[in-house]
Amino acid sequence: MVKIIKGSYGHKKGSTIVPVYAGETVELTEEQEARLVNLGVAEYVGKPAQKQNSQNEGGTGDKIPGELPEYNEGMKLAELKEIAAKYGVDASEAKSKKEVIALIEAAQEQPELGGDYTVVDE
Repeated sequence: MVKIIKGSYGHKKGSTIVPVYAGETVELTEEQEARLVNLGVAEYVGKPAQKQNSQNEGGTGDKIPGELPEYNEGMKLAELKEIAAKYGVDASEAKSKKEVIALIEAAQEQPELGGDYTVVDE
């Protein structure tokens, strides 16, 4: 669960977008929550900060939850679509690698969610 600390967030429930405003909490997938925390517009609720980083201690080489993966044009379309989902992007309709990359880059360029909504499927 995360608490929105800046601006507002558009949470998609079915076919409806429900706004979540600063000070309100929302439960999302781990990746969606991590994305909002990484953007600096949300903070975790009920999750100690040490627990988030302790998953990377122990030398497994696993990425810290919320660390967004790198991508490039040399990847397969299916791989790029999986990465797009981690960025909170629905690339299921994209037909080329260039389209998926453009969607990911557009998501990275979003403003800090002030008056705009970021829509994430549940």
